[in-house]
Amino acid sequence: VACVLAKAQDASPGFLVLLLQAWLGQAWLPWVTEGALQMQCWFLSCMVVYWALFRVLYLMVASLKTLGHLLIALAIACALPWIAVVIVPAIAGDLRWYDRHTFGHTESLDLAVVFLKFNPLCYIHIFFVGM
Repeated sequence: VACVLAKAQDASPGFLVLLLQAWLGQAWLPWVTEGALQMQCWFLSCMVVYWALFRVLYLMVASLKTLGHLLIALAIACALPWIAVVIVPAIAGDLRWYDRHTFGHTESLDLAVVFLKFNPLCYIHIFFVGM
């Protein structure tokens, strides 16, 4: 239905975007994510990666011997997004850098915001904590 509506409005995504969305890869490329037919399905491409990595991550978590080691691993996993989104911009003096993002634009700032909002690598800490 979404494809028919997009065609009718002459707003259909290109072949590469449709191909990536069909194979759940739209969240990996920031210039594709906001132009996908069903942008809200970006998280499905995360789930594929997490499913593929589950055994490796589970074995890694299971190998942690003490509660202290587990807490350190969780702290490291949760610190990575803070480093990217808060700490580095705070040092640079611009905590609200992401406010300048415009939907659908592909300048470097816009691509960085889309990457941080939708790329599976930026959410693996949530999956890790949920294990």
